[in-house]
Amino acid sequence: MIIMIVCLVIGCLLEYYFTRERITEENVRNAQANENDTQKKGITMGEQIKICIHDKYWWLIIVFFFLYQFGGQMKNNDMSFYSQSMTGGSSLSSLINTVGAIPTAVGMLLVWPLANKFSKSKTIVGGCILAFVGSLISLIALAPGMNTAAISGISVGSFIVKALGTAPAMYLSLALLANVLDHQEAMYGKRTDGFTMAVYGSIMVAMSGICNGIIVLFDNFIGGNLETSRIIHTILGFIVEGVCYLVMGIMFLMMNVEKFTKLDNDTIINNQREKCLAEGKEWIAPAERAKLEDAENARLVEEARIAQLKADCEKKHLDFNAENQKFLEAKKVKDEQAAAKKAEADKKKAEALAKKQAAFDSLSEEKKAAILAKKKAEEEKVLAQFNKAKEEAKKSGLAA
Repeated sequence: MIIMIVCLVIGCLLEYYFTRERITEENVRNAQANENDTQKKGITMGEQIKICIHDKYWWLIIVFFFLYQFGGQMKNNDMSFYSQSMTGGSSLSSLINTVGAIPTAVGMLLVWPLANKFSKSKTIVGGCILAFVGSLISLIALAPGMNTAAISGISVGSFIVKALGTAPAMYLSLALLANVLDHQEAMYGKRTDGFTMAVYGSIMVAMSGICNGIIVLFDNFIGGNLETSRIIHTILGFIVEGVCYLVMGIMFLMMNVEKFTKLDNDTIINNQREKCLAEGKEWIAPAERAKLEDAENARLVEEARIAQLKADCEKKHLDFNAENQKFLEAKKVKDEQAAAKKAEADKKKAEALAKKQAAFDSLSEEKKAAILAKKKAEEEKVLAQFNKAKEEAKKSGLAA
């Protein structure tokens, strides 16, 4: 396992040195830097480590990933031991794994609407609380006099509740990591993707072996004591992950990096624009560049389609114009359906905004003034915190 971890870290470092994943793409596209350009050279691994060490948000997200992987691997690797000790066979673990996939899939549909309303970190905190409560349900199965059916029902129910709670962490954590890396770029003018993903990958690889070792150690210590085995494997299979999620939830009460998202994005874009203009090159805003690239991609796709259709028609002795007309007519119908669907979605969004604005307009002038004043105060507070953090980054000597 140690050899695998070492190989993984070396591989991640090689990826760092031979790819551009750590470079903001707009910098490359707008600057078109030459081989001597400092941005293309990137930053050293030592600089990345120093930036990460100074960033509290980085520590929060990395400890989160450690606990997430530790709890998850402990649960996965212990489930067969749990099933054997509780029911004397492996059918319970198979049932849990099958049924447990359902709440995970349902959670995928729920987490992003919740995240858009409450923020990613708060949604994860709520999920962590639910996961902890779900893990505690498993303790009921240890009550005296429980038959196999009752144990199976309680175990599956505990797993389902816990799985729903783990969904936000599963689907939102990497997006939150992106917020952390963007915040670092806004503060220091540098990104730490290379080092961060090396640490992340090492955690993923290491946890399986570590958790297996812990499980085997306890299993050997238990011996043939069935009652002790039930308690130990309930703790390892359910409670350990629940406690990990409880700690993660408490930690993420301090994970407020999302409040800087707009300021981070504006700062990154301003830095890109200033660098581009300083080099005497044309600046194209990311949104406009995306439109141009979409148009170019569409043109290339259409050229490839026509070339392929001509080849197919020649091979099958078909009329190219007739076949192309069929495609264009079908495409027109699909485009019209997509446009109608988008128009309906835009209409609903506009109606929701209008309803919200009408509710605000219906308030008294005093209440409206109080709401606006509170919003302005919050924005000024966030801006002050952002500027203070940026000043501290400059004083550290790590900022570009």
